[in-house]
Amino acid sequence: MFVAGKSLARFTQDGTKKDRAPVYFYAVDSYGTKAMQLAQILKVGEKSTATDAEFNVDQYGLISGTEAVPGTYVTLSGVTTNGLVKTIKIVFTAGE
Repeated sequence: MFVAGKSLARFTQDGTKKDRAPVYFYAVDSYGTKAMQLAQILKVGEKSTATDAEFNVDQYGLISGTEAVPGTYVTLSGVTTNGLVKTIKIVFTAGE
């Protein structure tokens, strides 16, 4: 689940691999090998319907906010240290 305290990055700020969300950014180098930690993860506000209070991330990918409302979505961009960007869209649905 996408809950506060989980990380959207493969590595947390301190370099550990704990508390990952079900979906996370995983950088690889040009050979497909595990790469460095991302420079930052950004929420693209104008491309998201979930408010910051419902769902937000810090630059390291740590989730904050209450759980998002079903039917809302967020658009997130992961940026590498050399400027490459990957953008994803997460659509929230009702849980079981």
